[in-house]
Amino acid sequence: LARKLDLQQSLRRALVTIEDKELALHIHNNQRLGLISAMLAIFIFGAFYGRYLPQNSLAEKASSEYAEIAVPTSELGAGHVVLLHAYMALTAAATILQLLVVVRTTMLCVLAPGLGLRGPEGSMTRAVLVLRRQSMINLHLFYAGYVCFCADAAVYLYILFEGDAVLPAPSLALIAASLVWAAVDATRVERRLRLPLAGGFEAVPPLPD
Repeated sequence: LARKLDLQQSLRRALVTIEDKELALHIHNNQRLGLISAMLAIFIFGAFYGRYLPQNSLAEKASSEYAEIAVPTSELGAGHVVLLHAYMALTAAATILQLLVVVRTTMLCVLAPGLGLRGPEGSMTRAVLVLRRQSMINLHLFYAGYVCFCADAAVYLYILFEGDAVLPAPSLALIAASLVWAAVDATRVERRLRLPLAGGFEAVPPLPD
């Protein structure tokens, strides 16, 4: 009986050690993702937000920098107004999504270790399970912000060339190609790094290069 209890205690310690390493891995990944999202949010806000402002509203209260790039409302057609609204909405969406990743990763990095270290028995397992799911959600939010950023750049090109469908075509093709490549590459990497099935890696069919 004493030997059985000793084996059980050893198994529990081994499981806690493994979970502690996985907890540290998720915390490290979330810290890096939060840093990248913060830098991207700053870039999006500085590069796109406030680039075009109607003169009869915000530009009158804006600085000279914004006044130089303000757009007279009387000169805007209906299609151009729609593009401006789409431009501002996509800029806000891309920035908010990246900042949401920053907020979520900060909460996970602060709360999860506290639960794992100071909680009752089983808290380490719960912290790891929560981190697994929430880390994937953060990654998807980051991808969504990247898509909004690319769409924002495409709308900006249409505004820059005053609605012309031919002049921005090369840049639009480059943006579309980058989105397709990112989606294909992310899918390929996810498949290669997917956890094995019950039978081990042999249960996963080999992937072509």
